[in-house]
This record gives sequence, C-alpha cells and structure tokens, in this order.
Amino acid sequence: MRMGASVRVTAKAGSKKRGQEYHRRIYRLLQNALRAEADLRLLIEPWYKCLTMPKMRSPDAVILIPEASMAIVVEVKLNWKDGRDIKLIDEYLPIVTNAHGLDMASPLLITHCLRGYQHPPLLGLKKWDEAMIWQPGDPTPVMLVP
Repeated sequence: MRMGASVRVTAKAGSKKRGQEYHRRIYRLLQNALRAEADLRLLIEPWYKCLTMPKMRSPDAVILIPEASMAIVVEVKLNWKDGRDIKLIDEYLPIVTNAHGLDMASPLLITHCLRGYQHPPLLGLKKWDEAMIWQPGDPTPVMLVP
C-alpha cells in the first residue's frame, strides 16, 4: 500500500503539510540514529491487518528488537495533545505484538511541541531506548524532537 507521509504525496498547505514534513524529517532522523544498531530493524509506516475488525492499521514506525522479543511502536505528532496515544496503546501495540510474535511492545510518541504535557519528556532521538521500560498503566513515553 502506498499511503502516508513517507510517500512523496504532499498536502498543499497548512498544518497537514507541516505535519507531513515533520513525519518525513523524523523518519530520516530515526533511520540515521538506528543505522549503527545491527540487531534492530526499523519499519516505516508498516501495514497490519487489524485483529478485531477487517481494517488495516499503520503505525508511523516500528523498531523491532528481535533479541529481546519486543518492539517500540512509534507515533509521530507535530503537536502533543492529551489522548493522542489512545490508538497507539489500544490498537497498534497488540497488532504489532501479534504480527511479529513478540513478548511485548512499548509505545513512543514523538512530537515537536509539548505545550501542556505534565511528565518529564525524553529529550532527543538518542533516548529512544528509554521507551522500553514502559509498563501498561505508565504514562506513554513522549519524546521531544523540535
């Protein structure tokens, strides 16, 4: 399927265009940051069949860590807003865990703006692995990448 921000289809103007540009920038930064990690696999906008309905779902990115039988499921948002992690936790985590036969998946929300966020953020892509300590019930790890 050829959809999403990684495909060169661009919105004409406004917040959609800025959001797509931010997604592409984050994808490039993730690829560069994880390039030296031979034991990892980065998937950009992978498509999965939904477990509970006949729909397809696509998280923004998945960092597969086969040695640990886990993944970090990444959602990219230009601006943080409460509730933007619901689909990430409720849909994407179980889909990715099931699809790859993993023991666990952790969420990671990457954003440009944290206005109103109440928890300490992860600062920069070098902190990506800190999302692995997430447990269900914990606040979703949010990473600031301006």
